[in-house]
Amino acid sequence: MEEIFILRGVDNINVREIESTFLKLDKVADAHYDEETKHLKLSYEGKLSNLNKLNKYVKKNLGKDCSIEYLSSKESKKEKVIGKSEIFLISRIIVSLSILLLSMFWLTPTYESTDLYFIPIITYVIGWFIISYDVLWEIVENIIHKENFFDEALLMSIASIGAFAIQEYFEGCLVMILSQIGELFEHISLHRSKNAIVDATDLRAKTATVLRNNKLVTLRAEDVKVGDIILIKVGETIACDGEVEEGEGRVNTSSLTGESYPILLKKGSKALSGYILESGELRVKVNKAYEDSTIAKVIELVSNSQENKSKTESFISKFAKWYTPCVAFLAVFVLIVGGSATGDWLQWIYNALNFLVISCPCAIVISIPLSYFTGIGLASKNGIIIKGGNYLDALNSMERLYFDKTGTITQGKFSLVRYEAVEMNEKEFLEMIYRVEKRSNHPIGKAIVDSLDLKVESDFKGKSEDIPGYGLKANYKKNEVLIGSKKLMEKESVNVPLIETYSTLIYVAINKEYKGYLILDDKIKNDAYDFVTNLKNNYVKGIMLTGDLKGSAERVSKELGIYEYHAELLPNDKLNILENDIKDNPKRVIGFMGDGVNDAPCIARANVGIAMGGLGSDVTVENADVVIMDDSPERVNDAIKVARATRLRAIVDISVALLVKVIIMILSLLSLVPMWVAVLADSGLAVVLIIYSVLLIKKKIHKKKEVVL
Repeated sequence: MEEIFILRGVDNINVREIESTFLKLDKVADAHYDEETKHLKLSYEGKLSNLNKLNKYVKKNLGKDCSIEYLSSKESKKEKVIGKSEIFLISRIIVSLSILLLSMFWLTPTYESTDLYFIPIITYVIGWFIISYDVLWEIVENIIHKENFFDEALLMSIASIGAFAIQEYFEGCLVMILSQIGELFEHISLHRSKNAIVDATDLRAKTATVLRNNKLVTLRAEDVKVGDIILIKVGETIACDGEVEEGEGRVNTSSLTGESYPILLKKGSKALSGYILESGELRVKVNKAYEDSTIAKVIELVSNSQENKSKTESFISKFAKWYTPCVAFLAVFVLIVGGSATGDWLQWIYNALNFLVISCPCAIVISIPLSYFTGIGLASKNGIIIKGGNYLDALNSMERLYFDKTGTITQGKFSLVRYEAVEMNEKEFLEMIYRVEKRSNHPIGKAIVDSLDLKVESDFKGKSEDIPGYGLKANYKKNEVLIGSKKLMEKESVNVPLIETYSTLIYVAINKEYKGYLILDDKIKNDAYDFVTNLKNNYVKGIMLTGDLKGSAERVSKELGIYEYHAELLPNDKLNILENDIKDNPKRVIGFMGDGVNDAPCIARANVGIAMGGLGSDVTVENADVVIMDDSPERVNDAIKVARATRLRAIVDISVALLVKVIIMILSLLSLVPMWVAVLADSGLAVVLIIYSVLLIKKKIHKKKEVVL
């Protein structure tokens, strides 16, 4: 049996070490790790350990920051808010706190002045060990594995043991108890926040009603096969991608596009997983397995986005590794200077221990990555897939956005507005064009076919060739047919008349002789006006690149208020313009937005590649850094809003954390706060910032469209 997993936190571990580690597992016959995708394929016999045991094995052998999870959707990504480990920790806190109170209020007053004075000390030590043993073991493991052991666990342990050394037994125990309570609340808050994000983005169906052997059976969604017919009733979510075989109904597409307005599906319509049926009844023929469905890919992209960390996240990780040992040495410096100056060594030991406790960076280390994770979840909730925190940073810094015209800011649905046949029967002229273009996948070719809609049998069996940026060449009834732009005619040495138009002009030639023309027009998308206006408001310069004629580009740019455009470009011309801008201004962050078909090279080359209309398009999803799941260009401004809101949360998290810590540090040095206040300020602050970070998921990004049905 084979299973594919995702490995996280293994950036500094080589492929051979990872593979050899897993080959040591019982039953594993083969292990293959792909460093680029972070995917680990394991071949094994029988049943492999469950995910919890695998994670323990990974942390023990590859490092505590490493983790493993299933790539497939069979394993839920939701975590238990309070699991066995949390329940056990709560029990230990209760027992330890009970012993602490017993020692404080009964044993200490009873035996303190007697020969049995050691009894309360022993009980303090027992209570302390019950709550601290796992922290101590974690430190030992870090030292054994040669990991960075200057972390919160070490600082709290030093502070606690130091308190015992100066006979502050109650404080020593309370430090560890409050620290563990803080850890507990951090875990609960973290689990809740991640689950909230999963709930907001993961709307996959768990089951499906399938027609098999003329009977309706309910199956797990992952057991549905390609070719199955699934029945969807009102309120149900489509489990797998497919095509409507029978029925009609309106579906809510919000899980993919972020828009809750319904769209009508009827026979032949594409039905995507994640759509929720609001009216009618549908029978859908499945054409993609559950794990390959659109909604599953969206969830996988959001999950994998954690691999691409922002500069802020990366800085915080490096900062924590240097910050913690620095403050530890600073605490020693405070102790030596304060003790030497005053002679009150006990008080300055206490002050230095307080300094250690409050200096723990956990509030920042946890809340910053969580802010970015939540920001990515918020974007996904609104139909925008951002493949990592680094692209959120890039959207924040973007100064220029190049974008395609056709299908990006226009509807991409051309319609035939005028035509003329020269020295040729009009019916034969249109029929030839219809049959030749019916093979084309280009939007203009499809528009011609849709506009003509001659309802004739396509008996064309000759060769045809799409020439990107030019048009189409075909052999039709032993004749060479050219259908395309003026550049195609010039390339093929065909003389054509000059026809004045702002719309898209298509020339037709047979055997190098001009035979007529077609004129098509394309409508501007309704929200393209808001897109251009808000782009300016976000201080991003918009530049249009198009292969269309200059007149058509000029018309669109004037109507939308676009100040710079380049027309009559081949795909390579667009790429050259982008390359030159990047070369001339290497520090400038440049974006490119296109429909992901002819614009794939530019999308891949830009600092931020943005693909439009990513529903079901594997090529688009593969090349882009940001995927707009519907065809709305205004969503780019929504993505910028998400990026800026995320950065604001991160800035607030850092600022508040540092401010509180500095204040408590100063008060500690002035001997104005006890150690338990420092612990509470550290752990409590972490919980507050976690909650603040995850509340970003509730932010309203854009106004919903009002649709009159």
